[in-house]
Amino acid sequence: MGRNSFFTFDPPTTFKCELIQKQINSIDVLITYQEESNGVNFENADWEINLMISFFKAPKLIREERKKHQTIELELQNKVDTYYKNLYQNIQDQEQLNNYFQNNLSQLKV
Repeated sequence: MGRNSFFTFDPPTTFKCELIQKQINSIDVLITYQEESNGVNFENADWEINLMISFFKAPKLIREERKKHQTIELELQNKVDTYYKNLYQNIQDQEQLNNYFQNNLSQLKV
C-alpha cells in the first residue's frame, strides 16, 4: 500500500448495547492489534475515525420484559431480606431459649 491509501473496517455485525443512563459524557477509543495488548502506532500519520451512534426507544415488548426482570429481581431481593430477618429472629429465639434453660437448670434437676 502506498501513501494516501485508505484502510477501512466495517464490522460484520454492529455493536449494540443498552444504556441505563440517558446521556453519554465521554467515549474512549483504544485502537490495538488483535491481541489487544499493543496499541497501534500511527507514527504521526493522519488518520480519522467515524463513529455512528444511534439512539432508539426500546420496543414495548422489550420494555415490558425489562420491567418483568426488575420485578423478579425485586422479588428475589425481598425473599433474601425475609430469609435473613427470619434467620436473625431464629438466632435471637435460640439465645433466649438457651438463657432460659441456663437460668432454670438448677430447678429442672431432680
